[in-house]
Amino acid sequence: MRFSDLKALSYIGRIAFGLISPIALGSLGGAYLDRRLGSGPWLTLLGLFLGIFIGFAGLYGMLRER
Repeated sequence: MRFSDLKALSYIGRIAFGLISPIALGSLGGAYLDRRLGSGPWLTLLGLFLGIFIGFAGLYGMLRER
C-alpha cells in the first residue's frame, strides 16, 4: 500500500468520524435529557437535528480546507 493510499484512507476516516460523532452525541445527549426530564422524544429530536447540522458544518469546513 502506497503512502498516498494511506493518506486518502486517513482523510476518509476523518470525514466519517467528524460526521457521525456529533450526530451520535446529540442523539444520545437528547435521549439522556429526555429520560431525566420526562420530556418525550423532543430533546432527542433536537439533539439529532443539532448533531446533523454540526456534523455537516464540520464536513463542509473540512472539504473547504482541502
